[in-house]
Amino acid sequence: MVAYRCSRTAPSRGTPRNIRAGWRLTELSETTIIGCTFSGNTSVLGYPAIANHNRPCPTVINCIVWGNSTGEVGPDVTVLFSNVQGGYPGVGNIDADPLFVDPDNGDLRLQPGSPCIDAGNNNAVAALAGTDLDGNPRFGDDPDTEATGCGVPVVVDMGAYEFQGTPGTVVFADINGDGTVTIADLFALNQCMGSGDPGCCVADLDLDGEVGVLDAMLLLTNLFQSSPAPGL
Repeated sequence: MVAYRCSRTAPSRGTPRNIRAGWRLTELSETTIIGCTFSGNTSVLGYPAIANHNRPCPTVINCIVWGNSTGEVGPDVTVLFSNVQGGYPGVGNIDADPLFVDPDNGDLRLQPGSPCIDAGNNNAVAALAGTDLDGNPRFGDDPDTEATGCGVPVVVDMGAYEFQGTPGTVVFADINGDGTVTIADLFALNQCMGSGDPGCCVADLDLDGEVGVLDAMLLLTNLFQSSPAPGL
């Protein structure tokens, strides 16, 4: 199961939802949560906002999990390029105030200067992305924010809402960011083969932490692609 561009929050911070968790994972299959925001949730059973209930290890990517009264992310969850209050192990993760516009009233969009802007991983969403939860473009560059995530030529934000900077186009497997997947991208991937170095993250198409044969196969599948995949 893949969950994309979702927001789980209480109607207002003063009226938390009495639910088991923002997302209690009970699926029999592996679950991937991409580009979602969890804030202001509570649980009468004490579960954190994202809880794995004895299921195959789920993956959380490009998400914001912040300000949930019974905790943020439980054990046995893989978290990447996400903002988790209190911190959580994983590549690209941060622990910093996301600077929501108006969290007390459920507005979880990002203010200028948010550390979540340009901090996600494009490979998680480039084959899915069209729009964010508001229906706005999923990729937009904020020239006033240093990109700390992974991607070219622009970097996706963490969370369900994209800060609307300068719109950009991202093509999955376009490693050099020139707008088309070509042999040049295959050469660039080959230079990173076997590496888990952060500088090679854009070539780690399958997000397994290392550039390998499967990444090369994914690139070849998308060879000569010059437009993004249709959005959801």
